Amino acid sequence: MNGGTFVVPGGITPHLFYQYLAQNVKVWSDTTLILSDERLVDENSAKSNMGMIKKQLINQIVANTKPNLLPIVNDYTQMEAKQIVEKINDLVKAFLPPQAAFLGVGRDGHIASLFPDSKNNLIVEDPFIFVERISESFQRVSLSATILTQTPHLFFLVSGKEKQQIVNRILNVSSNDTELPVQFIINNSVGDIILLCDQQAAA
Repeated sequence: MNGGTFVVPGGITPHLFYQYLAQNVKVWSDTTLILSDERLVDENSAKSNMGMIKKQLINQIVANTKPNLLPIVNDYTQMEAKQIVEKINDLVKAFLPPQAAFLGVGRDGHIASLFPDSKNNLIVEDPFIFVERISESFQRVSLSATILTQTPHLFFLVSGKEKQQIVNRILNVSSNDTELPVQFIINNSVGDIILLCDQQAAA
């Protein structure tokens, strides 16, 4: 990861991935990591992807040079959602397009914060979109499908027995699960798709 822009995931699944990077990547100069999505919460919150990545990766890197990590939403929490997204898009545009994206896959087939019930927001012009779900007390921002489908290399990180069903649906070539964001991304991607599963998810 010496130089360039890479999309990285939040959540629990990539913890081992970040630990591996921290231990094995020695040069981070001119490297920018863009979060696939973030919850609009304080960085110290257990729900913050930024806080998680700093703990699992950034703080574990012993090299003097560390990667640039975006987007920073903590400074914008007093703004309206529309202003937050505008600030983030202005910030990240200079670092696009990404060379590769590493993404988690949810049990319901969501990618980043693109959920099945946010299908109408998948294709937009801006890099980041605002996401609000009735079931959650916080709001989110997420990379749009426009950015993800145009990324030349997509790596899906999938782990755990509870992900077996979604892996089967992804691999079922006769399936027409176009309502699933992960399937939408796969079907419309211009780049390589690589599915990385642990033994439990692939069983």
